[in-house]
Amino acid sequence: MSTPITRFSSFAIVLHENTLNTLIDGFRVQAPRIFNYATPDIFAAIIKDIRESTDGVGTLACDLGPIRANANRRRPLPLNSLFTPVQYLPIPGSQGLQGISYIFQVGRIAFDFHPNTAFRIPFQVADQFTEQSLALRLSICMGIACLDKKYLDDFLENIPPPRLPPDKDKPPKDKPKDEPPKDKPKDEPPRDGPPLDEPFPFTNIDCFCLDVVAVGRLKRRPQSREHEPNEEYLCIELTGIEIVDIEPEGMENSLECLLYLVLNFGVLPRLRMMIADLRFGKVPLSVIMSPVSDDLPNNPAVENDRLFVFLDLN
Repeated sequence: MSTPITRFSSFAIVLHENTLNTLIDGFRVQAPRIFNYATPDIFAAIIKDIRESTDGVGTLACDLGPIRANANRRRPLPLNSLFTPVQYLPIPGSQGLQGISYIFQVGRIAFDFHPNTAFRIPFQVADQFTEQSLALRLSICMGIACLDKKYLDDFLENIPPPRLPPDKDKPPKDKPKDEPPKDKPKDEPPRDGPPLDEPFPFTNIDCFCLDVVAVGRLKRRPQSREHEPNEEYLCIELTGIEIVDIEPEGMENSLECLLYLVLNFGVLPRLRMMIADLRFGKVPLSVIMSPVSDDLPNNPAVENDRLFVFLDLN
């Protein structure tokens, strides 16, 4: 006797990978800030660039796709909703006085549900593409806005001078009890020039784009709540990532590690959903996701180029 498509649940939603990829293209247009990140100064410069351009797109962003898609909407989203602001990257050794401005954009996205039919999976991660797995192909664009060299001297002159070493021949003076602590020496000379708590000025962004293939899985994980101990949430977790055609190997491995962390801990967690929130209708007649069981070991299930979600009447 063959197993019914509903796997003994009340209903089954079946989504082909091609349909999902079409939906994702639309979602990227509707919610661009989930896929585009920039430091505040780059974000502000991109908005200014868009407003001053004749086509409403500009040229400053690394991937102009989401900006062009928004400009072509009947009702474009506000420009301040196109990117998510992020903190500046620290400069090693600078004690946090300055930061590096950068932009990070996730571009084209395509899913491939097991088995592999939609695109080629590199051999480096092919062994991880097992049953119930999914593969993800995406283009990632990044860029750093380096300091404009004509401002370099101003910023170098604004770096605090080194403190003079103490005179070892003189005994240390006792500090008065009522004297407040001092963070900076009194004899530090006044400085002119740009303040050290603002980002570097820039005129362009050095961009590059990478083709990335990742392998992952859909997981149901328990949510730790005292009053709802059995609640679960649905998430996507990547198990392997491969950047296509990049050398040397050490740089490739480092960038893959960086992307693995950014996607698993930054981008994908924003797509998590509580199982309890996936409820349709109202009591007494509502539809919820079926719990996993011996008859239904995977829900959602990834197989035959499709995503299956099984539902029960509640």
